Amino acid sequence: MLTVEAPELVGDRSTFTALPGGRLLVGQGSADPAALASAVERELEPPYRAEAVRQGGSLWAVGARRIVVFELPDTPADVVEVTERNGETAVRLDGALTLQRPPDGLREAVEGRFGEFAAVATRLEGDLFELAVTPL
Repeated sequence: MLTVEAPELVGDRSTFTALPGGRLLVGQGSADPAALASAVERELEPPYRAEAVRQGGSLWAVGARRIVVFELPDTPADVVEVTERNGETAVRLDGALTLQRPPDGLREAVEGRFGEFAAVATRLEGDLFELAVTPL
């Protein structure tokens, strides 16, 4: 958590995601959180997800956490969930159970890290997804 002076920002809250290469995806709040991102990046390199809340006047509190970003080309779903447990694999695309195999890029991103896991890949933009993995 850090504080930043950002008088140019409007509103009371801002969320954004910094992608590899420094591109920012703006969520809720300010149209351009560049001043907030600049402060975060003194301590944390992209990719990360951040949330900022105005503390009063032009002072903002900003919290950020690293995220895993990877590409899943030609994936029609915005959310891909894969669970591997007891030698069985379950795949959900946008919440619907499917008989399809997990996308190759997702398996590669998780492979070797955990024997059994639940993974959720959420589209950020285009073919870029954020990956969250929970070991089981």
